[in-house]
Amino acid sequence: MTDFITTPADNFAGIRHYPFSAHYHRWQDMQVHYLDEGPADGPVVLMTHGRLGCW
Repeated sequence: MTDFITTPADNFAGIRHYPFSAHYHRWQDMQVHYLDEGPADGPVVLMTHGRLGCW
């Protein structure tokens, strides 16, 4: 099993210039945050970030 560290959502409350609603998807033991913005009939753009390599 992999251990995940999650930042509490309260840490992001009140950040200036970040008007996005929080959305989360649960997958197995992990919670993934995502943004769902733009027109519903617009094209889908998937952007990811993270750390590559070994710990």
